[in-house]
Amino acid sequence: MRGGAHIQPIHPLEGFIIPGLGMEFNANWVTVTNPPATFTNNPSGTTAAAWLSGPFAEVNFLEPVSGVSMFYASPLAVTLEAYDAAGNLVGSPSQGSPTGSFRSWARLSVLAGQRTITRARIFGPMRGVLIDDLGACGGPLEVEIDIKPGSDPNSINLGASGVVPVAILSSESFDATTVDPDTVSLAGASVKMVGKSNRFLCHAEDVNSDGRLDLVCQVENLTYFLTEDGQTLAVLEATTFDGLPVRGEDTVNIVPDQ
Repeated sequence: MRGGAHIQPIHPLEGFIIPGLGMEFNANWVTVTNPPATFTNNPSGTTAAAWLSGPFAEVNFLEPVSGVSMFYASPLAVTLEAYDAAGNLVGSPSQGSPTGSFRSWARLSVLAGQRTITRARIFGPMRGVLIDDLGACGGPLEVEIDIKPGSDPNSINLGASGVVPVAILSSESFDATTVDPDTVSLAGASVKMVGKSNRFLCHAEDVNSDGRLDLVCQVENLTYFLTEDGQTLAVLEATTFDGLPVRGEDTVNIVPDQ
């Protein structure tokens, strides 16, 4: 820690509050106030973090996050490892120092895709890594949806009863069939349940012919929540079985009851 930087230990149970998210740091972390002026491209320029012992430092997220990123300065290679709640490795990007010194910052990040992250570890030379702007993305994953697949425009009659189909579309990085039907809400309306076992009326189908299975759910009582005539935006919110929040939106054309 060159340049007379002031080092202040962090209590391992205190943690930092990132906007909307909690982080709990292990005992090895310290803060570095006013890092040396020899640094270039400082992410924040005022406070960084480091650790004093062991091969890595660790942070636990008090609620699941969908991505982790950080800047680092080190003369050697640094690795960011991210894990899910079961301890499975989500990602482990690694790269060397851009300059072979502490004089510039580089960035590492992990996106969880359809999974979530609950813990991260940073590996590097002991007393040889500075961390800045360690952050996490806790917002919902934006996904594509299609209300009334195959229909354009998506017209809904205010006087009609029954269900409205909505497809949650899979992509290269997202498997829509991992969405929990119990959590699906379209403009406030829920998925219809049928049978004595109260089975949710959802099924897997490739609705857009891209070779990936999508999740199609039948939503009931949608017109209770969409009451204005004309075109409006309907927002779908849901959660995957492993706790990742997802969000999608599509337009609908509300037709008045004749």
